[in-house]
Amino acid sequence: MPVRSDAVMRTANAILRLLIFLNIGGFVLIALFGAMTFHPGLRDAVVSTQGAAAADDILLTFRLVVLVVAFVVPLAHVLLSRLRDMVATVAAGDPFVPANAARLKTIAWCLLGIQLCDLAFGAVMLMPGAREEVMSGWTFSVTGWLAVLLLFVLARVFDQGARLRDDLAGTV
Repeated sequence: MPVRSDAVMRTANAILRLLIFLNIGGFVLIALFGAMTFHPGLRDAVVSTQGAAAADDILLTFRLVVLVVAFVVPLAHVLLSRLRDMVATVAAGDPFVPANAARLKTIAWCLLGIQLCDLAFGAVMLMPGAREEVMSGWTFSVTGWLAVLLLFVLARVFDQGARLRDDLAGTV
């Protein structure tokens, strides 16, 4: 089965590289979109379709969403990079190394940051100026918070496992 495992690792690595590339592209698009929300022509266009009172609320909502997403993109980049590095150690045949425990902890912190950004997004969606026709609804999800907890526990397990393996190697 090593051939199948190698193919899985190569596929996982290729997918992670693609996601990292798309994430960088997403950051560029978010930056451009954020800058665009300050263009006077956009406000004029929104005023002509929604009215002056609604235009400021709509643009504020867009700007806040862009700000929240701007925090998520770098967190996702770090998360995906650490996961790619972990896949490389699995492909090399040595996943239980102290570096992977540290990587898992970093991934957990990144996912916690993403969950906090999700809460901030939810707060923006609950603001009086957030209009249903402009932005889709938001719902709280427990799954991401459980994943954060799981990753912190798994990081601790990896750390303990790597230490036990080092101790065992020292006693032989």
